[in-house]
Amino acid sequence: MSRELTTKQQTFLQVLFGEAEGDYTRAKTLAGYSDTTNGLEIVRSLKDEIVELTREYLLKIPTLHNV
Repeated sequence: MSRELTTKQQTFLQVLFGEAEGDYTRAKTLAGYSDTTNGLEIVRSLKDEIVELTREYLLKIPTLHNV
C-alpha cells in the first residue's frame, strides 16, 4: 500500500482479513467506526488496498495440487 492510511483504516483492513472474517460491517465496528458510518463508503475508499490484500490472502491458500 502506497498511500497514507488513518489508524481506523489500517485497523479496518487488519480485522477485515482477521477477526471479522471478511464481514465489512463487523470490521467497521471492530475498527472503531460509529454505527452511522456507511460501511460501503469505507470499502469504496479502501478498494485498492482490499484488492491487494485479497490477492495476498489468496496466494497463501494452498491450491488443490498442493493438498
